[in-house]
Amino acid sequence: MNIKKFTLSILLLIVIAYLSLMPTTNVSNIKLFHHQDKIIHMLMYLILSLSILYGFYKQIKLFKYFKLTSVVIAGLYGILLEFCQAYFTINRECELLDSLANIIGAILSIIIFNILVNLHLINKRSKN
Repeated sequence: MNIKKFTLSILLLIVIAYLSLMPTTNVSNIKLFHHQDKIIHMLMYLILSLSILYGFYKQIKLFKYFKLTSVVIAGLYGILLEFCQAYFTINRECELLDSLANIIGAILSIIIFNILVNLHLINKRSKN
């Protein structure tokens, strides 16, 4: 497996961890609409899972369950960060609905990925 294909995914993992674990005093309290934070969670994990899917897709040997694997990786990462918020931060807490939004975003990535592949907006797999 070529780890270079997952550079964007690794960067997103770091950014999401930072945003999830930074103190809430650094987070804006401006609310544009109800449940804005859940939509942000969903979008972050949709993008993360899409980047993992793309990394797998660019590999020569694509294994059978790469789509499920990307959802599991993103979903478990979201759950792990929620627990980290509860146990390793002072003013953050673990929220079940955040984890659910993370998982929904990861699942939606499969639908979007399939649409992008079918529309040929994602290039064919590489040979390296």
